[in-house]
Amino acid sequence: MNLTQVGERLAGRFQAVPRSPRRQRLLLLMAFVIFVTAAVVSYRQLPEFSLDWRWILLLAAVSPLTLLIAGMEYQLSGRILGHAIPFFEAFRIGIMAIAANLLPVPGSVLVRTQALKSRGSGYADALISTAAVGVGWVGITLVAASAVQLVHGRIGVTLLFGLPGLAGLGLTAALLKIASDRIMVPFAQILAVEGLLVLLAAVRLYAALEAIGIDATITQAVTLTIAASLASAAGVFPGGLGLREIIAGVLSPLASLSVAGGVLAAAVDRLIGLIVIGIGAAVLFARSGADD
Repeated sequence: MNLTQVGERLAGRFQAVPRSPRRQRLLLLMAFVIFVTAAVVSYRQLPEFSLDWRWILLLAAVSPLTLLIAGMEYQLSGRILGHAIPFFEAFRIGIMAIAANLLPVPGSVLVRTQALKSRGSGYADALISTAAVGVGWVGITLVAASAVQLVHGRIGVTLLFGLPGLAGLGLTAALLKIASDRIMVPFAQILAVEGLLVLLAAVRLYAALEAIGIDATITQAVTLTIAASLASAAGVFPGGLGLREIIAGVLSPLASLSVAGGVLAAAVDRLIGLIVIGIGAAVLFARSGADD
């Protein structure tokens, strides 16, 4: 079996996954309960908690850049398959994908692959190019966190993050080989776009930590960025709701942060992100209505 056949089989299985509405609602409820419980417990364990609105405003100011990068990711997925996608269209699909990811289905993947399919790509190719970008995000996040740990001389943790990260980047290259004749140029573009996303995520988490009264550094925040990529990749709860916050708590001691601080910072970052997504979706809906 060659790589293309593997990709087609994976795409077929993805399409065939049963999506029971009852199961989806149950997962959403579980995710919400976990998120609220983790946030409340963490809040009660932070006696020094004080909300600094200056950092909240900074977090709100930089969060819309996430929507721009989402558009760049979709553009890149299309470029891998030979599509030249105008940026506003990519921006629109990016917002729709992020919003759909909050539903109790793998909405982000479905939106992006369906949009590529509507441009003439096969479903398997669309899924593989989307996966290449997503796996690249996880890989570069782990490698960035590994580099931070190496600077601090933590060799064991460096290997813990670095080896899976390099494996993820290797898988990214393998997926690109399935979907495209070119590897080096799209691979470099994935590194650039996802590296920018990791940097933005670190800035957001740093602002969230400072906003709740925790004196942190940007390098500490880089380690916490792993939570978002792993929670999204797991695909258990919609948008990684609850799971991302739990993973952030687990990672916090590795960044010399309290568990409660990591959980609450991730929760604050999520809440601001949800507001930004809501505003972006509303503007997109209003513009689409005006165009109609």
